[in-house]
Amino acid sequence: MKAHFIAVIPQDPRARFAPDRLSAMQTLLAKLCRTDETRIKDFGERLQFIDCGDNPGAIFCPTCAAELDLTWWGQRMDHAWDTDQGFHMCGFETPCCGATTRLDGLDYRPAQGFATWFVSARQTKPVKLTQSDQDRLTTTAGQPLRFVYQTYA
Repeated sequence: MKAHFIAVIPQDPRARFAPDRLSAMQTLLAKLCRTDETRIKDFGERLQFIDCGDNPGAIFCPTCAAELDLTWWGQRMDHAWDTDQGFHMCGFETPCCGATTRLDGLDYRPAQGFATWFVSARQTKPVKLTQSDQDRLTTTAGQPLRFVYQTYA
């Protein structure tokens, strides 16, 4: 049976929120998803990749919108990884148009991202939050957010 989650992360990979904001986000996410299966995962200063689960989808260049090869992307991920500190957001050139970007600047479809924490809710079936729900969570956070829909077998 597949497991479905919504992970909420900040747009800014290094953003840190006060514990009361995280708790308020967790409470609101539980209400919006009608679940009591929520959690806050904090990695400290260690930057992690928050993926969408079993279906990685596609990754596109933010400048020219060309689809990027997953092997090329994997090599950039390996280069940016540090066992002790997590990911480093170093700049690199895209193979399609030579634009300079970072891993967190790529266009992930479905959404994925980097963060030092996340708030998540387990769903009984995959349901996307409405724009109004996303706006409410963003207001609660006080900063722009990214919503990562995860599915695991």
